Amino acid sequence: MAREGEALVRQSAQAEAEAARVRAALSAAQSELELADERASRARSDESSIGAAYTSLSALQRDYEGYGRAVRALLRSDEWRRAGLLGVVAELVRAPREYERAIEAALGPQVQNIIASTSRVSEQAIAFLKEKRAGRATFLPLDILRPSPTTRLEIPREAKGVIGLASELAESAPEHRRAVDYLLGRVLVVRDLACGVSLVRSGVRLRMVTLDGDVISAGGAMTGGEAADRQGGLLARARRLEELQQKLEEAKSLVQQTELDRARAHTLLSQQQTSLEKAERELSALQLAVRGQNEKYKMARGMLPRAEDGLAGLQLELESVVAENERTSAEVSGFTSRLEAVDSARV
Repeated sequence: MAREGEALVRQSAQAEAEAARVRAALSAAQSELELADERASRARSDESSIGAAYTSLSALQRDYEGYGRAVRALLRSDEWRRAGLLGVVAELVRAPREYERAIEAALGPQVQNIIASTSRVSEQAIAFLKEKRAGRATFLPLDILRPSPTTRLEIPREAKGVIGLASELAESAPEHRRAVDYLLGRVLVVRDLACGVSLVRSGVRLRMVTLDGDVISAGGAMTGGEAADRQGGLLARARRLEELQQKLEEAKSLVQQTELDRARAHTLLSQQQTSLEKAERELSALQLAVRGQNEKYKMARGMLPRAEDGLAGLQLELESVVAENERTSAEVSGFTSRLEAVDSARV
């Protein structure tokens, strides 16, 4: 019984340790679920915020807000796009962010020029604008557009502060390259006005634009200052729309990931709760068994004095029987001796 009780006590201690371990794991799982909930909530909030900004900006772009009346009249119509109006320069030309202000300043109002596949569709669009009295627009028909080439001698690439031709810095699809060269092929991007002025004095006859958006014409006229909107114009808006679209996709992906993390944390929490319930049931059963064993031990301890008294009485009784048996044995031995003596006398 003692060994059985000791085994139960050891098992109970092990079960208590296991229950404590599972409680700690459950607490960690609860903390992880709270963090997962927080991350998921923050990701959903970011997605909502970015989505709202993207929706607002894409609506402006889709409706050609900020563009001239003629551009809106033509490019809001899918019919004209199918006919061969490819889009405005601001939609089809991009610039690395560090050159964006320079390229936008170099383009100026030309950022609203409409790139067309042919002169034929350009003529049709002009006729439409006249008929509808819908304003004027400039078209860049790719089939007849002739960019003015810039010779190597005209480009002082080694001069201090020269960054490069605007047409080389701007980005576009290959099929729109002719329009980019036409608009920016004779525009030189320089670091600042001082550099531009120095180049004009040295005889450079290219239009120049600084990284800050100031412009020096080929003849030396200078345009500059600070725009009311530091966020940039139509070119920057198209770039921001692309960035927002990418951020929105990343935000949606993050929401999906955080929801998966949250689901995993919830599953882990449920598993730990189940494990804790099992561990506590086992612990309770072992504790009950230990209490039962203790009760048996107490009962046995209580019965021990009576058993000891009974044992002492039995011991005395045994001793009396043994003594009586010894006396009887002695008497039998005496009788046997006398009987043997009588038998000997008869002979």
